[in-house]
Amino acid sequence: MKEAHEPPQIAEHPAAFTIRGREVSEWEWQQERRNAAERFQRSGCPVRAVDWVKAYRRGECKSERDDWARHLESVQRALCGSGATFALVSEQRGTGKTTLATAAARHVCEQGASVKFQRAAFLSSRIRASFQREARENEHGINLELLKPRLLIVDEMGERKESEWENQMLTNLLCARHDEAKDSILIANQDAATFTAAVGESIADRMHEAGGIIEFRWPSFRTRHEQT
Repeated sequence: MKEAHEPPQIAEHPAAFTIRGREVSEWEWQQERRNAAERFQRSGCPVRAVDWVKAYRRGECKSERDDWARHLESVQRALCGSGATFALVSEQRGTGKTTLATAAARHVCEQGASVKFQRAAFLSSRIRASFQREARENEHGINLELLKPRLLIVDEMGERKESEWENQMLTNLLCARHDEAKDSILIANQDAATFTAAVGESIADRMHEAGGIIEFRWPSFRTRHEQT
């Protein structure tokens, strides 16, 4: 049986203390580690995925598939503030899409940038609620909030109602992020063709320019664990 892909080992105390190529004191290095951990904690990524990623980074667990780890490496290389938009898609649930996005979020936080995780249906509900007279936030403010982070992750894209209003709202947001060189990851339990048709030409074209669609073509990890 093929060996599981080993996670990258993160040195607890490197020989030279550097932050993104700049030599710093041990105190600055430790402070940046704490800041990155706080950014990651505030990202809104699911707790179960966050816990797995932390264990993965500590070397306490492994990816069961080499291709999952390769996809993570390619996404992390591309998330450099270039306006890349990735779609992680699979008809199967439990294939590691959200976990991969969460691992990428950790990487971005360690680069000194912020991340926001939001489920598509919750995002639509927030904006709809902002139209109410007694609303505490407005659509403009929500959009500004979602434009700020270097990486935006929108999960469960396939659970949207896909109304004309929802599609236009999402298109406007993602196109604005692309124009501002902000990266995005979209996650859906759909095949690539269904996903592309659902998000429309504007988003698909920007993914083709920077980013792309990654299909997770293996069985659910959850199902396999239940059978063992």
